[in-house]
Amino acid sequence: VGAQNPTRVIAGATLRANRGASDVALFELNSTPPASWDLYYAGWSRATSGVTSQLSIHHPSGDIMKLARNDQSTSFVTVSGISCWNIADWDYGVTEGGSSGSCLLNPQGLIIGQLLGGSAACSGTNDNGAPDFYGRFNVSWATGGTAATQLKDWLDPDNTGTTSYDGDYYSTLSTTENQVLNFSVFPNPSKDIFNFDLDQEASYQVYDLSGKVIATGEFTDNNNSVDLSAVSNGIYFINVQTINGKATAKLIKE
Repeated sequence: VGAQNPTRVIAGATLRANRGASDVALFELNSTPPASWDLYYAGWSRATSGVTSQLSIHHPSGDIMKLARNDQSTSFVTVSGISCWNIADWDYGVTEGGSSGSCLLNPQGLIIGQLLGGSAACSGTNDNGAPDFYGRFNVSWATGGTAATQLKDWLDPDNTGTTSYDGDYYSTLSTTENQVLNFSVFPNPSKDIFNFDLDQEASYQVYDLSGKVIATGEFTDNNNSVDLSAVSNGIYFINVQTINGKATAKLIKE
């Protein structure tokens, strides 16, 4: 979890729901990770449209965490009678054996499925060009029939009908104090410069999806912008801190 703390471990979880058809399993941790870790808790979406690109976070062959990205709109394919997301060929990176069960993210950084199977692999740095199939979040949502076989009962227990839930850092999700900072970011998405409408001085850190800090700085009366022209297109997060609290926003560079 960052260069200074590469390994943090918490053990023990209770199985809440699972279903082999879409290869999904939902566990609830038996204890809450320490607040000091300030983990990012991923959001999810059961929508089936607008998935114009996808990102996979996985551990190929049990190796350290890797990313694979597909910049094409995904299609559906039926695997063993279940409709799945079809990644015809990864554009950057690739999965391998051991990646199974890893999450698939949409352009907004929300989980939309988990790796069910496929034949994607690599030889050295050469991608074999084969497809991957992901169990769809919306298929796992309410097709099992019971609380033990579907996600709906656990992720929407009040039956609100919500179709998505945004992720965020623990510090933002856990307290109302950190909601004091109401600021806007524009344009977002952006090709390079992100401007912040913030009425007070603040410090900031920008993270990539792996949790690596890629930029730090200060917002002042003369400078309320962040330049990400030097980094790759994708999803990033900025943590803004003032004497009144802190808040996090998602940045989409395209």
